[in-house]
Amino acid sequence: MQKKFSQKGFTLAELLLASAILAFTLTAILSVFVNGKFLNEANRDLTVAVRHAESTMEGVKAISPFANISVLIPPAVPRIWNTDAAFTALGLVRLSQEAITTTVRVIDATLLEITVTTTWNDRNARQRTVILRTRIANT
Repeated sequence: MQKKFSQKGFTLAELLLASAILAFTLTAILSVFVNGKFLNEANRDLTVAVRHAESTMEGVKAISPFANISVLIPPAVPRIWNTDAAFTALGLVRLSQEAITTTVRVIDATLLEITVTTTWNDRNARQRTVILRTRIANT
C-alpha cells in the first residue's frame, strides 16, 4: 500500500510573500514606537524648560520691594544662570547645556518688563529656546 501525500499547503512563494508582509508591518509598528519615544523625550524637555522659566520668573516677581528688581537685575544687563551650582541653588535639575537668561526693561517708573529665556540642546544637539515675558507694575 502506498501512502498518498496531500497536495494541500502553502507554496514557497506564498510563504515568502507572507513573511515579507509581516516584516514590513512589524517594521512600521516599531518605527511608531521609536518615534513616540523621541517625541516623549522632546516634550518632557520642553515641559522641564518651561517649568524652569516659570520658576525663575516667579523668583524675580517675588523680589520685594519693586525697586530692588532693577537693582538685582540691572536693565540691559542680562543675568545668566548656566552653571550646575546656579541650578541647584534654584532647586532645578539642569537639561543638556541649559542656560536661563533674565533681562529687565524699564517701561516707566512704575512698570518693568521681565523676560526669561531658557535655552538647551536636545538629543540631536539642536538648540531649543523658550521665552516667557511679563510686565510687573508697582502698585
